[in-house]
Amino acid sequence: MKKLRKQKNLKLIAATGVTIFSLFAAVTGAFAWFTSINSARNNVDGFGVYHDDSKVTTISCYAIKYDGIYGGRATNITDGSQNVKMSEYDYILRDKNINTPLFLRIEIGGFDSSKDLQVNIPCTGSYYVENQTYIANNLSNVVCAKFSYGLKVGGSLVPDTYTLSGDEIEGGNAKAVYEGMRDHASEISGTPFVRNAPIKDSSIQLTLDHEDVYDPDYLIQRDYDEDGDLDDIAIIYVVFDYYDIGAINLVEDYVESYDESGLDYSLSFSADISTMTLKDIEA
Repeated sequence: MKKLRKQKNLKLIAATGVTIFSLFAAVTGAFAWFTSINSARNNVDGFGVYHDDSKVTTISCYAIKYDGIYGGRATNITDGSQNVKMSEYDYILRDKNINTPLFLRIEIGGFDSSKDLQVNIPCTGSYYVENQTYIANNLSNVVCAKFSYGLKVGGSLVPDTYTLSGDEIEGGNAKAVYEGMRDHASEISGTPFVRNAPIKDSSIQLTLDHEDVYDPDYLIQRDYDEDGDLDDIAIIYVVFDYYDIGAINLVEDYVESYDESGLDYSLSFSADISTMTLKDIEA
């Protein structure tokens, strides 16, 4: 496999010259993916009927990614109407892929600090194109997800105390937050939908320990419900990135699956990741 990938690299370089060959992943209606849900489950008469009483509240959500001019760009996607794109996967200049992650920076309040926090991320797309042996151009076939908190700055994990406001932020706080999230997330193992091709999970569940995410040192205070009292707010990040751990590179698997098909693979991916849900669970 390593030899095959090296040969393909040479072929691509020869075919494209100095043109950078990239793959794009589109994320449509990003905040529509995400919804806070309640988690307390109480059986009634033995039936699978659940009563939800969690108070987790989503206060804001920004999509943050690398920007070649400003270093970082944040887009307010709280109302769910904006579309965002992941940065390109660069098939030739691989070092540039350090800046491919897309972060959802989510402020939450109303949480139970004695419970762990879990995000569920479902997908709808198949692995192979129907009745074929080449991989469908679904976003879930090439990415992994991570769940994190805190910023890595100067080698240390520190709280995110930055304020983001407005619809679009270029550089400044957006750059500082992006770099801190990126450096921390680079130390976390990603969880792909494609566990062992062609075996694929229809959803990913990721959990943060309550003692970590709700550590008082990482909380900020703000009167978000405008009742005159300061409220505790936790800042968490859902991270999407192309899955490449050296031995497994899902983008390269996708490209190579078209070798014998006689067809061209798409340079963009279908956004098949559906509504994400956030809930607290018993520790």
